[in-house]
Amino acid sequence: MPRGYYIEDYVYEMTKFIIEHLPVEVALFDRGFSTWGVIYRLKKLKVYFLIFWKKQGDWYQKHFRKLKDGGAIRINREENYKRFKSYFIKNMTGFLLLIST
Repeated sequence: MPRGYYIEDYVYEMTKFIIEHLPVEVALFDRGFSTWGVIYRLKKLKVYFLIFWKKQGDWYQKHFRKLKDGGAIRINREENYKRFKSYFIKNMTGFLLLIST
């Protein structure tokens, strides 16, 4: 990927190309694509997606403490992400937290 290129633009173009040529029910992404920009662009494509999110920060810890083995909870989060060094875009999405042994 070229220097200075936004990963969300790359993901958008690749996903758009794929869904134009193949029937896609859901797009699956690994932890390297866990940014609010990617979420925003995938929502613009109106494609269902699943991203394995990095365990960073502590926003999810209080929810994990409430869950038992095999439990799941959905949480809605709203975040802003910076675009073009000064333009902030509000983004809301749902997270599904799972605990398994």
